[in-house]
Amino acid sequence: MLTIKEALSKAREKLKQEGIESFWLDGDLLLAFLLGIDRTTLYIKLDERLSSEIESRFFEFIKRRSAGEPVAYLIQEKEFMGLSFKITPDVLIPRPETEMLVETGISLVSKMDRPVIYDLGTGSGAIAISLARNLKNEPHIFATDISPQALRIAKLNADRLKAKIFLLCSSLLSGLKGKADLIISNPPYVQRENLGRYEPQISLDGGIDGLSFYQRIFSQVRPLLKKPGFLVVEMGAGQSEAISKIAKRQGFKTIGITKDLAGIERVLVATLV
Repeated sequence: MLTIKEALSKAREKLKQEGIESFWLDGDLLLAFLLGIDRTTLYIKLDERLSSEIESRFFEFIKRRSAGEPVAYLIQEKEFMGLSFKITPDVLIPRPETEMLVETGISLVSKMDRPVIYDLGTGSGAIAISLARNLKNEPHIFATDISPQALRIAKLNADRLKAKIFLLCSSLLSGLKGKADLIISNPPYVQRENLGRYEPQISLDGGIDGLSFYQRIFSQVRPLLKKPGFLVVEMGAGQSEAISKIAKRQGFKTIGITKDLAGIERVLVATLV
C-alpha cells in the first residue's frame, strides 16, 4: 500500500501529464475528501499508508479528473463566499468571479430596508443564499430556475446553510410578481460552439453569440424593477460592449462595470433611465 505522500506524488504526475493546471491542488482535495480530513491534516499524515479501498477509489478519481471531470462533481462540494455548497452535475459549479456579482449586489442594497431581490437562474442557489447570509436588513429573496433538479439542490443548500429564500420553478422572470429593488443573474453566456462536456448545457448555452439570455432579461425586466432599482449581471470576456448596447435599447443605462482579477469586464450594473 502507498503512503499518502507517495499516492499524492503519483497522482500529481498523472494529472500534470494530462494537462491539468491545478494538478497539485486537485490531488490534495480528492484524497482529503476520501479520507474525511482537511488539507492541513493531510500533510500531517503524509507518512501514513492508505487502505487498499481508499487507494483504489483515489486513483479512480484521478482517472476521471484526468479526463476533465471537475473536482466539484467528484467530491460534490464547492466553496463560494466562504460557504460550502452541495454540487452535482445538475447545476453549474460556482466560480470565484461570481463572488464579484454577489458583492456588487450586497453593496447596492445593504442600506435598504427589507429589499426585494430576484435571482434569475439560481442553479445551486449560491448567489441567492450568499445574499441571504450576508445581508442583515431582512431581504426578501426570490430565486428562479427552469430545472426542477437544480431547484432540489438549491433547496438542499438553503436548508443546510439556514438561508431564507423562496424558490420558483420558472424561466427567468416568468412567475414573478411585484417589483424588485435588485434583479441579479449569472445567465448562460457561453457561445454554443464553445460548450464543455460536463456541466449542464442549459446553464451555459447562451446561443450562437452568447447573448441570447441578455436579450431576454433586458426586454422582460422593466415591469418588475423598481425605479430606482438595479439590474446586475455577470458577463463573459468581450461581451460588455454588446450587453451595454442591449441595455440601452431597452431603456437602461449602464452605471458600472467591474473587472475581475484577470482584467475581464465581468459585472455590469444597469438602472432604468
